[in-house]
Amino acid sequence: MNSLVGAGTTVPQFLTARDTAHACEILQAGTHRVIAGATDVFAQNPDRSVGALLDISRIETLRGVTITEDNVRIGAITTWSAIRDAALPAHMDALRQAAVTIGGVQIQNRATIGGNVCNASPAADGVLALLALDASIDVVSVSGCRRLPLSAALDQNRRSLLGRNELLEAVIVPLKDTSTSCFLKLGRRANLAISVLACAVAIEWSPEGEIVTLRAYVGAASRAPMRLSRLERRLVGLSHLDHREARVTGEDVAALTPIDDIRASADYRRHAAVVLLNRVISRASEDYCHV
Repeated sequence: MNSLVGAGTTVPQFLTARDTAHACEILQAGTHRVIAGATDVFAQNPDRSVGALLDISRIETLRGVTITEDNVRIGAITTWSAIRDAALPAHMDALRQAAVTIGGVQIQNRATIGGNVCNASPAADGVLALLALDASIDVVSVSGCRRLPLSAALDQNRRSLLGRNELLEAVIVPLKDTSTSCFLKLGRRANLAISVLACAVAIEWSPEGEIVTLRAYVGAASRAPMRLSRLERRLVGLSHLDHREARVTGEDVAALTPIDDIRASADYRRHAAVVLLNRVISRASEDYCHV
């Protein structure tokens, strides 16, 4: 491989990885961009100057959903249609709901969970649901493997914090049998459109029906998906029956920094955030009786 990407040689513009080790060897040079479904690569580069690409779509060990006693492992090149149709645990409803909204059926058949994570868009529906579900990611390189919280892999500038020599191997979601979750997206259409705003929550319940922990995220209203810590702290300890006390207000979303663009105004997004958060919290609370 050094003969392909070493000093004084021409970098191949397209390579296909045989397995994870082969992919890591290629990525060590820092010259190639990873693709699998490749649904966004040209959309993000309208002049078609995509650079050198490494296709990992044939690495079968990066594909599929595996459920263990502790977590759900989703391989990086698992498509959204596979996630949509998988027998996921009930507490992962938010991810299934997000999967249905990502593009149309054709896109869902090609686009991957790893691509959604690595693109790091503030409007990435799948990432929003994964953040609410407290997901982590497994990352590999020639130096070995590491696991880190998904929230630690994203920054405020539409990019992941993975090194150019690192490969996302899998997304890991912890099993939480006493939890419920919900995702809702606001857009010009149900799918095939970027979110105007999206919200995701995951709630862990006590045996008495009180909120033990709550993770609430809003997407497309800041430079990265934003966690609403103030709202979370306020709702912890409330019962699933405390509807009035659990109502979200403008103060709960004051930290959001939405912009005015062609899809919506900043004021509209702030208002929509309150409406959608109330809906996702209400629906996750209604699901409590099924836990």
